[in-house]
Amino acid sequence: MKVELSPLDVQCATWIFMIVALGAALAGCELLYIWKEYGDQGLFSWPVVRSSYRFALASKMQTVLDAFLRYPQYLFLIGIQVVFALALLVNIFPRYRSYLLLVILLIHLLSTLRNPQGSDGTDQMQTILLATLVCYYATPDPIVKKAAVWFIALQAILAYFTSGIAKLLSKTWREGTVLKNSLLLAPGNKRLYQWLPKNARFNQFLCLSVVVFECAFPLALIGPKTCLAFLAGGVLLHLFNAAALSLPRFLFTFVAAYPAILASVGDIHSGWTINHFF
Repeated sequence: MKVELSPLDVQCATWIFMIVALGAALAGCELLYIWKEYGDQGLFSWPVVRSSYRFALASKMQTVLDAFLRYPQYLFLIGIQVVFALALLVNIFPRYRSYLLLVILLIHLLSTLRNPQGSDGTDQMQTILLATLVCYYATPDPIVKKAAVWFIALQAILAYFTSGIAKLLSKTWREGTVLKNSLLLAPGNKRLYQWLPKNARFNQFLCLSVVVFECAFPLALIGPKTCLAFLAGGVLLHLFNAAALSLPRFLFTFVAAYPAILASVGDIHSGWTINHFF
């Protein structure tokens, strides 16, 4: 069976690529902004972080990891990530996209080791996006490219669904107390906490709305209009999280997978093009 990429597939893959590159550049800038904290006396001192990894205490492994993750070497790596991400954005080396993405992926993996407190679903999704894009641009085979787009779409949908189920099983989410408490403890803008009403029922409604939204996210595949409704809700959700945590990169990670979901809907509903979504 012959597989061909539709114009929608190509366009959506380009959007994914651009959003991922922008997110990588922004993530690197965030780390460079707090560069002093990565010194040996800083909050994220490598000798302290390294002590939590047993394998990193072995003499040979310690030497290798220190070469990349100790201050100031680690900041040079982040600088390379920013430069390569910007090079991808301005399309300086279009023939070497897969290589630039591979370097960014390796630096990202080292960063998750260097910053274990940030190894959450966002970092895992970023790893999936970068690794899949490396495969996408490493071959001209349309089957691989189509599979890569679908893989990103299904991973994003599964992530929302499993997150929704986990929240559904959480008593604090069902009772509606987690949102207000999280905003109080979050390092971001406290205005969001102040704006939330004190009414317990309303806070419970907000929490249950998030649970229902995430559990129902697979319904985005029903059709173009339904898909756009879910993606718009997702953008608002991640925008809220980015503001609450003061981490703008959170807005770009899951949203980068949205074009893949659009392309998948186009495949399911054969004949749909980008114009049918708007």
